[in-house]
Amino acid sequence: MQMRDPYKALGVDASASDAEIKKAYRRLAKQYHPDRNAGDKTKEAKFKDISAAYNILSDPSKRAQFDNVASGGNIPTGDLSEIFAQMFGGAGGQRRGRQGGGSPFGGMGGGAGPFGGGMGGSPFGGMGSSPFGGMGGRPQARPKPAPKERKIKAKDGSELTLRGTSIYSDLRITFDKAMTGVVSNVPTLRGVAKVRIPPGTSSGQKLRLKGKGHRSGNGAYGDHFVTVQIDVPKVLGEEGSELLTKLVELLASEKSKNPS
Repeated sequence: MQMRDPYKALGVDASASDAEIKKAYRRLAKQYHPDRNAGDKTKEAKFKDISAAYNILSDPSKRAQFDNVASGGNIPTGDLSEIFAQMFGGAGGQRRGRQGGGSPFGGMGGGAGPFGGGMGGSPFGGMGSSPFGGMGGRPQARPKPAPKERKIKAKDGSELTLRGTSIYSDLRITFDKAMTGVVSNVPTLRGVAKVRIPPGTSSGQKLRLKGKGHRSGNGAYGDHFVTVQIDVPKVLGEEGSELLTKLVELLASEKSKNPS
């Protein structure tokens, strides 16, 4: 089958935080865990992919290695967990374990629920039988360094940050636009892109411009990630302070009426 990268397997973006990755993994693992889907081979395979993906993205060095390989367009095709095992330390032990007649998830039958104990060779537990842990003393491949970060110029001369094939930049807006929403222009490598800022956007929120990043060796384009930065006025007169106080009180009142 066509390999899915770990981000797609967990349904997260390449810029996802560790917390977002962990949350997605827990939700999917609970849904597809074999203890809840006895005999369902499709969901068992899905669980294997989810576990393999999380083993990569939860480890900074493995995640950096995958990002580095992916940025060059060199991702092979095949079974997800086995391909990742080849990238990070050999899958032979896991394949032989299946031929021995045991469950591909180790001793999970005695677990107290989908996240209980007694998991032995489970991807949740010790890494001895995991394709990303020690494979019977086999040496593991040394992880490649993370893509180097460097500054480049957008088409209009604005400064951007390049990491692999991903582009990063900030977008500064006023606090009133952050509250009401606005469509802003974002300089990219290939011109200006229109970006809709939703009402209620917080400072630090990231927006993704798919395919607006740097071109890789195989001709595919990465993404451009925009971080919203909200500018707050440094000078505020007496009248402005009074209006701001009234606005804060109004917002607090509205929130109490509509807590959701």
